[in-house]
Amino acid sequence: MRQALEIGRGESGQGVDRRNHARFPCRLAITWRTLEQPMKSGELVSESVNIGSKGILFATQEIFEPGQLLEVSLDWPARLENEVPLKLVAEGRVLRNAGGQAAMSIERYEFRTRKGARRNLGHQRLQTSAP
Repeated sequence: MRQALEIGRGESGQGVDRRNHARFPCRLAITWRTLEQPMKSGELVSESVNIGSKGILFATQEIFEPGQLLEVSLDWPARLENEVPLKLVAEGRVLRNAGGQAAMSIERYEFRTRKGARRNLGHQRLQTSAP
């Protein structure tokens, strides 16, 4: 049985965060759009992104409804064959939205080449599914 990570939430004693999957802090450009009503889209550079295999936390002033389906695109720091810029495109549901941050699950994701990356490669997709 997998043991949950326990991360304290500071000295205020507001509880313990129990996670089964590690999260990694990073700062990445994010483009998002809703896939259900109300339809919205936007771009932002997040001050802090917390990403793991099952979810993403990003800074936003946009109000999303819990359960709302989102698609986000993040400029990925690794490159295909050390040359071609990639982006991670993920789809999932909003878990919470408060304090200028939105958390979403990752239900499906794929890596794509970024536009203008290399003309002779065209648009490549590296299909994956969430573990």
